[in-house]
Amino acid sequence: SPDSNAVGEVSCEVCASSDYQHCNATVRGGSSQLIGGFINVAYNGDGETGSGHEMFMFCGDNSPGMIIPPRGMVYHEPCKPYVGGKSVNANMRGRYLDITKDISARLADMQKRP
Repeated sequence: SPDSNAVGEVSCEVCASSDYQHCNATVRGGSSQLIGGFINVAYNGDGETGSGHEMFMFCGDNSPGMIIPPRGMVYHEPCKPYVGGKSVNANMRGRYLDITKDISARLADMQKRP
């Protein structure tokens, strides 16, 4: 895959008492159009290589056959294309997806175990 070595970083501002969730993300080292931007919980506690279910979603492609958001949700906007070797996605509006914990509990957990 031409994107197997892509890496990125994200910074978010999330408010537990409202629907305010915005993130800035930059992905480097890829070339294909990004089809979905998510923050996942890492069940093994390793935020770099761990994996788990989606907690927040941001940009993505709502076309059939792509990564479809859960529970009939849709992406607010597509992810930005790569320009000069990076995809810069600024001020993306997010949605909280996790049904196992309310957002306040999830944020408290993320502060304890980033």
